[in-house]
Amino acid sequence: MGKVRVARNKGEQVTAGTLLDSEGKPTTDPHVMYRRPRGALMTFGEHKGYALAFICEMLAGAVTGSGTMRPERQDAESVTNGMLTIAIDPSRLVDRAWMLDEIAAMAGYITASPPGRSGEPVLIPGDPERANRAQRLKEGVPIDEETWREITLAARGLNVLIETPQKSA
Repeated sequence: MGKVRVARNKGEQVTAGTLLDSEGKPTTDPHVMYRRPRGALMTFGEHKGYALAFICEMLAGAVTGSGTMRPERQDAESVTNGMLTIAIDPSRLVDRAWMLDEIAAMAGYITASPPGRSGEPVLIPGDPERANRAQRLKEGVPIDEETWREITLAARGLNVLIETPQKSA
């Protein structure tokens, strides 16, 4: 939903296969998630992705008490975003050196696979985020006008003064 909101705020469409409108028809219009009746966000991975999304909603919403994203709890601008953290100490399960070697070996095995698209690297979880972080540290964080308006409105509600950001060339 974060990427849907960004697309809406920028006045852009989302990738095909991301959303269904309120009648269950595929759409690239992010606004379907901010109207009544709402559209639906598609999951990745077919039934397994759906099951993963469902269990995450149950753990982060129902188990924590923050609530799930049921329609009656949502308005056009609300976001339900609960979180459950489970901490595991791997050293109680396996030797640290062995684990790190296993992780490195598996990551190497995966990234050595032939790429799906010629000339593009095979990525593992975290690679896109690390690349994005490096780019943002170098070039700054782009914020569209609508998102900035929402941030300043929230800040004013807390009596926090925000200066106008510098625009990059």
